[in-house]
Amino acid sequence: MSLLNHIFRDKSEIKRELTFDAEKRIKLWEKHVENFPEREQLVKEFSPKNLDNTLNDETKLQDVLNKLENLISSEIVIVNEEEKTDKEILADITKLRENHQIETLNSKFLNEAKKQETLIEIFKETHNTLVVELKIIRFVRKNTNSRKEILQKLFRLIFFNEAHLYKLFVGQFFSADKEKEANRIKEITKAILLEEKLEEAVESVTEEFARELFKKMSQVESDHKFRVLGEYIFDELVKIINEDLKEGEDTADNIRKLEDLIKNNGLLANIIKKKRKKYTKDQIEAVIIAFRKAYSFGHFENLEEDLIT
Repeated sequence: MSLLNHIFRDKSEIKRELTFDAEKRIKLWEKHVENFPEREQLVKEFSPKNLDNTLNDETKLQDVLNKLENLISSEIVIVNEEEKTDKEILADITKLRENHQIETLNSKFLNEAKKQETLIEIFKETHNTLVVELKIIRFVRKNTNSRKEILQKLFRLIFFNEAHLYKLFVGQFFSADKEKEANRIKEITKAILLEEKLEEAVESVTEEFARELFKKMSQVESDHKFRVLGEYIFDELVKIINEDLKEGEDTADNIRKLEDLIKNNGLLANIIKKKRKKYTKDQIEAVIIAFRKAYSFGHFENLEEDLIT
C-alpha cells in the first residue's frame, strides 16, 4: 500500500499496515514535492500553445505520459486497475477543488488555530488530485477519444492545482514570521505522515477578538468601523511607500515593500494608535492579526491600484 492511500484509506476497511518507517515516509513526501517542477515542465507539452503539436506526435505524447506517471511514485499513491471512461474521469475532475478554494485552504492554515485539521485537508486534496491525474494518463495512453479535452484538464491539474497545493511546503506564502510558520508546517506535516495527533493551540481571548474583527474588516463594500479601520491602515502604509518613492522609480516592487511593512509590528501599532487612541495593547494586537489575515485573503485588492500606478 502506498503512503497517501494508507493515510487516507477508508477507516471501515480492515487495517493494512504500512511497513515504511518514519524516516522513509518523510523522505518520500519531500522527494515528491521536490520533483514537482519537473512534472510542471513536462506538462507544458499539453498547454494550449503546445497541445495540438503534441497530439500530432504519438511517440512524443506517450513519452511525456510515461515520464509524468513515473514521477508520481507508486510509493506515494496508487490507483486500482479498473479503467475509467472519459465521462467518469471528467466527473471525477469536477469533484476536485478549484484553485481559489485551494488558496482558501492555504490562507485558513496560516490564519486559523486548528492548523493540523486544515493541512490534512490539503493532503487529502493532493491525494485525490494525484489519483485523477494517474487515471487520465492511463486513459489517454489507451484511448483516442476525448484526448484533447482530458489533456487540457491534466495540464490545469498539474500546472495550477498542484502548484497551489504545494505552496505551504515550499515556502510560497506571506507571513509576518515566515521562519516560525515554516517550522510549524514541517512539524504538522511530519505528524500527518506518521499518523500522529498534535495538540492544537487553544485560541486566546485576543485571537477570538481578532477572528470577529476579521469578519467585519473583510467586507469590502461595508462601512463598518472595523472595515474603515482596515482601509485606514492600508492607506497609511501606501502613503509611507509613496513618500519614499524616488522620482522615476519603478512601482512594480511596491507590493513587496507593502508586505515588508505589514510584518512590522511597531509600525502597525503606531498607525492603529493614531486612529484608535483608547485601544489597549491586546486590542491593538487583535487588529494587527485581523488586518494581516484580511490582507492575506486578498480583501484589500481593491485598494492596491494606488500602490502600483
